[in-house]
Amino acid sequence: MVQTTWLPLEDLAKQLYCSERNIYKLKASGVFPPGTCFYRIGNGQKKGKCIYSLEKCREALLKHTSEEKKVKGAKYSKKMLKDLVSKEVKS
Repeated sequence: MVQTTWLPLEDLAKQLYCSERNIYKLKASGVFPPGTCFYRIGNGQKKGKCIYSLEKCREALLKHTSEEKKVKGAKYSKKMLKDLVSKEVKS
């Protein structure tokens, strides 16, 4: 049986070396899915306190980091490249 460490928001932020606000953003963007990375305590119309799985949140962060799109450099049109190549360096 795998043991999972469940933490409140404040302790999770310390363990992941990030801010509480960053964790809220990760939840909103879907990086931390409900039911696996966190669950909510409470009932009724008031939102309850969230409890987070340290191991699942770390896994989700590693997956998110590996899937990030790499930004490529600027691309030049063929005409612009031709113009740049044809120009001479003036000294």
